[in-house]
Amino acid sequence: SLLYKMANEKFISEYRKDKNAKQYADSFKLQLIEETPETKMMYQETLSKYQSVLASLPESQRVVFLLSRSEGLTYKEIAERLDLSIKAIEKRMSQALTKLRHILQKH
Repeated sequence: SLLYKMANEKFISEYRKDKNAKQYADSFKLQLIEETPETKMMYQETLSKYQSVLASLPESQRVVFLLSRSEGLTYKEIAERLDLSIKAIEKRMSQALTKLRHILQKH
């Protein structure tokens, strides 16, 4: 029964992640349809700045940020994968987000 419960919880968790990702992707597609050339240019400039700031982050912060945002892992999953404490992951993520926000708001 424990194995069944674990499998059920994992299924529900994955289903929710997929559902949220699909909703986000669908809303993003709708936004792209209504874009003007000016907004496309602004998007490309912002994307370029984002990539440059991301590249300038220390590797420890960049890895945590990408695992969280790109792969959709929780802090607990990242901590297990990197063999670190959850507090260490939270701190690295906080530092990465602060730096990204600070630099992107300047431009």
